[in-house]
Amino acid sequence: MERVQQLGVEEVIMALSPTIEGDTTIYYLSKKLKDYPVKVTTIARGSPSAGSWNMPTK
Repeated sequence: MERVQQLGVEEVIMALSPTIEGDTTIYYLSKKLKDYPVKVTTIARGSPSAGSWNMPTK
């Protein structure tokens, strides 16, 4: 938080894994940053590259 304040950061972009741990970290940091004049964004998420699609077959 010191660096955000000292460096005059305008935006913080979260790029963490799409897991419960990543979501919890984003939530925690967003709450900590709410008192600072910064924009907090998260990158878009889609299907993970190592994910699998379980499609039913007919």
